[in-house]
Parts: sequence; C-alpha cells; structure tokens
Amino acid sequence: MVAGPSNTGKSYLIECFKFALGASAVPKSIKESNGYNNVILTMEEGTESFKISRQFFLNSPTTVTTANGQQVVLKGRHKPDLKNLSNYFLSKIGLNNKLLLYSKENHTTRALSLRTLEPIFVVDEDRIVARYSPLGTGQRTDTTLEKSLLKTLLTGADESRAKDTRDTDESAESIKRRVKQLEALMQLIFPEVSTPTQTTVEIQDQISKLDRSIQILDTGIQELVLSKGQFLQRRKDELMLAANVENEIGDAKALRQRFSLLMEKYESDRSRVVGLSEAALLLENYGQVSCPTCGSHFDEATTDVDVDILLQSAHAEAHKIEVQMKDLQGAIVQLDETIGSGLSNVERIKTRVTEMDAELQADVGEKLNQLVFSKNEHSQKKTELAASLARLEGRNAAQVELDRLRSYEPQERAAYEIDDFSEQLTHFVENVEDILKRWGFPDYSPTKFLDKSRDLEIGGTPRKDFGKGYRAVAFSAFVLGLMKTLMPSNRHPGFVVLDSPLTTYKPADIEQGEEDESIEPNMVYSVYRDLCDAYTENQVIIFDNQEPEVDLLSSMNYQHFTRNNNLGRYGFFPVN
Repeated sequence: MVAGPSNTGKSYLIECFKFALGASAVPKSIKESNGYNNVILTMEEGTESFKISRQFFLNSPTTVTTANGQQVVLKGRHKPDLKNLSNYFLSKIGLNNKLLLYSKENHTTRALSLRTLEPIFVVDEDRIVARYSPLGTGQRTDTTLEKSLLKTLLTGADESRAKDTRDTDESAESIKRRVKQLEALMQLIFPEVSTPTQTTVEIQDQISKLDRSIQILDTGIQELVLSKGQFLQRRKDELMLAANVENEIGDAKALRQRFSLLMEKYESDRSRVVGLSEAALLLENYGQVSCPTCGSHFDEATTDVDVDILLQSAHAEAHKIEVQMKDLQGAIVQLDETIGSGLSNVERIKTRVTEMDAELQADVGEKLNQLVFSKNEHSQKKTELAASLARLEGRNAAQVELDRLRSYEPQERAAYEIDDFSEQLTHFVENVEDILKRWGFPDYSPTKFLDKSRDLEIGGTPRKDFGKGYRAVAFSAFVLGLMKTLMPSNRHPGFVVLDSPLTTYKPADIEQGEEDESIEPNMVYSVYRDLCDAYTENQVIIFDNQEPEVDLLSSMNYQHFTRNNNLGRYGFFPVN
C-alpha cells in the first residue's frame, strides 16, 4: 500500500509498471526523474524470482535476469513464437500462443498478448473510474475481443477454431457493406479527384523537375553561405583588431592618469624646495638679536646653519625635479599622441565594419534571401504535388478495390459463435459478489455480468451508472474476483496493481453542481481490512490518496509519501 497526497510519484509508478511490462509509451518526463534512465521490476515465481529491466527510450528492448543470473534480451512487441517479453510472461501462466476472436462475421482472430492481458492486473486512475468494461479500453470494435478474452481466461480454451473454419470468401452482406462504405469514403475523401485532370506519371514528372531545381538552388545557397562565412570571419577579425586597439587605448589612458598624478607630486616637491630657498634668503638678510627669553646674544659662531650650503642644495634639488618633470611631460605628450592615434584607428576600423555590413546585406544577404525564397516556393509546390499524387494514388487504389468488390460473387457464411462458458462465468460473478459483500457495497446483490457491456450490474444498476467512487470500487472487485477465480488454474500472474480505487473526489465537484461521488468511510475501512485478510497468497498493490486506519498498518506493507521534506519519505523519488 502506497498512500499520500498528489504529485508524489504514485501515478508515475504505474507508468513504470506498464513500461517494464512492455508498454510502448515511455514514462512521462518529470523533473524528479532527471538522472534515472531505466526501470527494474522484480517478480517472484514460486520460490525463485526474476528481474525485468528496461531503459527509458522508445522501443527499447527488455532484459530479463533469471534467478541464476542468466540474462535474456527480449523485444517488447508481441509476435507469436518469437522471443519477446509477452511470450516469456504468458508462458509462465499458460496463456502463450492463445488466439482471441476479433470478428464473428469474418472469423478473424488476434493473438492474446501481454498488452491485451494487462488491463486485468494493472489499472491506472483513468481506467478505474471509466464507464467501459474492465476488460478493455472502451473501443466499440473490441466488444467481441473482450468477451473472447474473458472466455479464454475462465476456460483456458482459445478461439483457434475460428481461424481453422474461416472461409476465403467473404459474405454477400459484408461485400455490400464494404462497397457502400468504400463509395462513401471515396466521395468524402477524394471529391476533387473524382475526375482527375492529370495522371500519376505527369505529376511524378513535375516532381522530378522540381527536385532538380531544388538541387541547383541548394548548391547556390551553399556557395553563398560559404561566402557569407568568409565575410563574417573578416568582419570578426576587424572587430577583434578594434578591441585590441581599444585595450591599448585603455592601458595608455590608465598610464596617462598615473603620470598626471606623478606630475602633481613633482610640482608639490618643487614648490617645497623653492619655499625652502626663499626662507633661507630671508634668514640671511635678518640681523642678529638677543634671545627674547633669556637675553643671551647669538653670533655666527654659535649657529649651525650654513645658509649658502642650504641654498645650493635647494637649487640642486629644484633642478633635478625640473629635469624629471620635463621627461615626464614628454612621456605624457607621447601617451596623448598614442591615445589620439588609437581612437582614430578604432574609428577607421568601425567605418570599415559598417561598410562590410552594408556590402554583406546588399551582395550576399539579398541574394541568399532570393535563393531561399525560390527554394521554399519550389518545395511548397513539390509538397502540394506530392499530396496530390498521394491522393490520386489512394483514389486509384480504392477504385481498383471497389471495382473488384463490385464484380465479386461471394458465398454466404455463417457467423462464428463463441462457445458457452456460462458455468465458469457464474463462478466468477459469485466471487465478485462475495467481495462486494465483504466490502459493504450498498445493494451488492444480485451481481450480474452484462454480456453486451462486458461489465457488472450490481443490485440492478450497471456499474457505469454509479458515481466515480463506487465505479472504482466495483472495478477493483471485478479484477480481484477474476484473480481469485483464475489462480487455481494458474492463469493469472498472481498480483493486481490498482491506482486510486478509494480516493474521495475533491469538494469542488459538489460546489459546481455535481453529485458527491465519494464512497462511505466505513467502506474504505472494510476494503482495506479485506485486502489485509483475504489475499495473503497473492499481492495487491494499492496507490491511493486515501490513507488506511492506523490499526491496519501492521497488517500491510505500508509506504506513506508525505510531500514534506522534513517528514518521512517525500515521494517515489528521494529528495536530494
């Protein structure tokens, strides 16, 4: 039992079941499945087991690994007597190489395959509430096939006799119907070609001429595309050159800025030295005075400063700074010239690129557009002629068949009748009614099997007329009753997978004026209780939003998907 809210991977699991058992449809792509590329299904067979594995891509083969480790690669599509999963699976329950009746009138048969059998033991959420027979997909043309399937399952006898008794001649009534149907279809499908103006040879000749023209246009397009590629490469080279020059300009501007800052520093140093020399001159011109504090007298012998030496040092330092400033100014001028030259060069390159763009558009782009337009016109014309040819050929083939049927003189043939299996059917229905009784299904008796719909009638009401909740429960009883009936003869795989048999449908249905299609809570408990008690020899796998009562959990293998990263298991896929 797997329970939990929506979007936790329950329905995805059903798709994986079907894909592992040979379904052609790859499970839908969801973000949680990223990184997973195959499905592995382990099945028990008595005391041993085998594994079915299949990679997630269309028409992928199936690998079966036996209990002793031997691997067998099988094709998915059923074909009699060939190595495929269907025959491998059906051979284990004695149903391989069985033929089902498809048409009573024509005595035609179809092979019983795993795809035909799958509806009785893997049921998704759409089928479980469907209004059609649990034995099929609701196709009206499968009426006879579904009844034949049930008869073969219950009795073990297939319809090989229909193939043996089929005549080569068709019945007169069948021929008349086919003539009328074919005439009506021809009038409906080919009204414009009832009197064709061209023959198929003429149309084929026109198509051949268009093919040659398209080939010539393709050559011209390829040449222009090559020319355009060369143009674009030159343009790319020019833009790359411009980018390199702009990088050089950027480097020169950065260096120019640093030189300007250095020039400002030199100006500051020179001003400092000039100020020092002016202070020394002023000091030299002032007379000597006594100390204003203590009255002591200063004379030249007591001073340590030689004004002449100070002035000489200041003049030397100022001269050195001026030389450096001159050199720096020369470098700044050179950088300004480099920047100006680079900007002019970039402008010239961009002008060349603009001219190349105009030339590309005028000389290459327009010609390319013209060739592509012409090719599209020719291709469109070819498509129209091919469609006309196909319709004309179809009309001619239909006309040949119609003429053959009109001249045909068939012999009458009796319709094929499926052997009576009412005794086995009664036993099956009794098992279903017993299940409904245990589950507390309202007015469960009498339960009958309706031959016309290949479905149940419960208490005088056809299953299809119940609400969704009760339809799902009755569907579940149908497939479980069939498993109980078939297990003694080993014509059932011994497990059933049910998706949402007990889900209570959302209140929004009621608010919009619809009937309440949910089922009673006490029936939910009864169903879960019965599944725990009555199927210990088989396996019933339930996926449902409806959680079982706590007292039942110890009696089942229960998995709860929480859709909560912080509580239990989030869903089918682990959360990283």
